[in-house]
Amino acid sequence: MRGAGEPVGQAHILVDNAREELARERLRPVNEVGLWLGGGRFDVRETAQRLAEFVVPRLCDYAHVDLFEFVVGTGEPDPDAVASGLPLLRAATATAGRPPIRTVSDVGEADAFASLPGGPVLRALASRRPVLLTGEELASAAADSGNTRVAAVARGHVRSWLAVPMHVGELPLGVVVLVRFEDSLEQPLTDPLKAAQRFDSDDVATAAEIVQQAGIAIDHARLHARDQARALDLQRLMLPGLLPSLLPGASTVDVAYRHLPARGPGGLGGAWYDVIRLSGSRTVLVVGDAPGEGLQAAVYVPRMRTATRALAYEDLSPEEVLTRLDAMVKRFVAEFAHTGSGPIGSTCLFATFDPIKQELSLASAGHPVPVIRAAGQGVRAVDMPVGHPFGVPGTPYESTVMPWTDGDVLVLSTKGLGSTDADGRPEALLAALSSLVPPAGPDAAQTDPTGMCDQLINLLGPSGRLCDAVLMAARLRSLGPEFHAGWDLASDSREVGRARTLVTEQLHAWDLADLEFGTQLIVSELVTNALRYGKPPIQLRLIRDEGLTCEVTDGSSTSPHVRHAAETDEGGRGLYMIAQLADLWGTRYHDRGKTIWARQPLPHGA
Repeated sequence: MRGAGEPVGQAHILVDNAREELARERLRPVNEVGLWLGGGRFDVRETAQRLAEFVVPRLCDYAHVDLFEFVVGTGEPDPDAVASGLPLLRAATATAGRPPIRTVSDVGEADAFASLPGGPVLRALASRRPVLLTGEELASAAADSGNTRVAAVARGHVRSWLAVPMHVGELPLGVVVLVRFEDSLEQPLTDPLKAAQRFDSDDVATAAEIVQQAGIAIDHARLHARDQARALDLQRLMLPGLLPSLLPGASTVDVAYRHLPARGPGGLGGAWYDVIRLSGSRTVLVVGDAPGEGLQAAVYVPRMRTATRALAYEDLSPEEVLTRLDAMVKRFVAEFAHTGSGPIGSTCLFATFDPIKQELSLASAGHPVPVIRAAGQGVRAVDMPVGHPFGVPGTPYESTVMPWTDGDVLVLSTKGLGSTDADGRPEALLAALSSLVPPAGPDAAQTDPTGMCDQLINLLGPSGRLCDAVLMAARLRSLGPEFHAGWDLASDSREVGRARTLVTEQLHAWDLADLEFGTQLIVSELVTNALRYGKPPIQLRLIRDEGLTCEVTDGSSTSPHVRHAAETDEGGRGLYMIAQLADLWGTRYHDRGKTIWARQPLPHGA
């Protein structure tokens, strides 16, 4: 201090900021925990483990996190979990060094002491307040409950024990237990002043704030896991469950498939597949992929499956099915425009195989071509043109017709299982399939599609894919001559009686005399219509597979229609009768006319 220019004295100001510094140190973990838990990636167990590793050794020597089962799993939350006595499961543990003895409960096991009614843990959950005990108090509580292992750990080893309840709103999630040991540890607490000290009120407040933030993170992870599980269940429901290879009487195809969810945050995608049974014992295999990921891609799957099935049941050729699907996708554009995305760029592979002609017809809309493993031979990609994806301008689609032999396995996949070359050949799938050792000798035609799918997934699945993927393997078999019979008919009305005789003899040879009456009526009406309204050549065919199918083919493209005839009408009842006798019937067109078919179910035990 100066007076009149001369120093007259000195003044000293001392500020004690120890309390503020301690407050800042106490708040530092509270401020850091949110960033630390942000790496949990919406996984409950991983978030719980990161929480335990955060408080050790910042606050304690040992910590574990116990959660209710609905938090760890995907069940419905229970606000009355404490009163209902639901068990607490050990979700995570962490220690600053070597604990005195092995922990009482392992991760994934029920914590018997924490789940004890009236125990300190449930008291903390019921009161929504932390419970602080000394080692002796903890040992006494454990001994009273008959839990000798917890009592042995507490007595002589535990200096201070703290149970902090975890709630989100009114929903109890679990509890975090923090322990400070008496024994010296290999790795001491971060704060040397807290080493071998009991928890104080500041420690309790800090732990409560940390657990409160952790509860929000764990609840977010729980909700994400539940929503993802529901979305995946929904996606599975949108895909076929019972494939033809599992249906009774299906003898021409063995199909196995694997649908792999995306490894991204949502787990959803637009990969889909279908297996469709058609008339004439034919089967359609379809694999498709919608662009993008998440729910917007997944909701496209049922639309595409429904449209594809409807077109397939019309017995259209593969290229015609893709052409109409392309037009349908273009109409979807306006509907999806407000979302900023849509089905434009979707791909599809449509394959139809005929077990009687042993022909395979395929067409691709921007989709990887299938790979075929010939029975007893090598592996090759199908040589076929690849058209433009749906909704993208391009040339008309083309189909390829190729022969196949018994035991050939056709493998279809989506781009999620590996890269493709410029011609649409799935290089990764080709290499993986070529590396599998084929069966030899008399078993060369008995490749198991299920085992093949599992082996291919082991080779291709864990490759860090971000989108979902589909793999389908189908072993093809011909329908032997003992299961079908055909006859040429002349353009003569007397051929109706001959047709009835032919089918009656064949039914007796197949031991299907119970279907004689209905089959004779169906054959009479179909042959009569072909003679009256059709053109030669006229052919009759019976097929026995999962049902009895009667087919009449003629050279006319005129399509019959069912109508309700009036009482005074002399005709018009033929197809109406067929619709009553057959469980399915329809018309398919080909280059030289049409085929009208009707299928009856086989008698039980036939």
